[in-house]
Amino acid sequence: MALARLGQTDQAITALTDAEQAFGPNDPWGRSIAMWGQAHTFAQVGRCAEARGAFDRYAGFVASHDARAADLARRYAAECKAPAVPPQP
Repeated sequence: MALARLGQTDQAITALTDAEQAFGPNDPWGRSIAMWGQAHTFAQVGRCAEARGAFDRYAGFVASHDARAADLARRYAAECKAPAVPPQP
C-alpha cells in the first residue's frame, strides 16, 4: 500500500499479488486483505474496469463467511469513477 500512496500503482499491484500468493490457502484472511488492497489501489487511480474485477473477485472469495464485506466490495465496484479528463485547449 505504501507503493500505491507513492503513485506506483503497477508496482503496488504486483506486490499485493505476490502477497496474496505468499499467504496461500491456509491464510484466507491474509489473502483477502491483499485482494482488497488490489481493488482499492485500482479504484483510487480510477482504473475502474480493473477495480471492478478485483472487487468482484474479493466479494466472491469472502461471501460465504462475510456477506457484509462482499456487499461493500460490490458497492465500491459500482461506485468507481474514472478521473475527469481535462478539456483539451
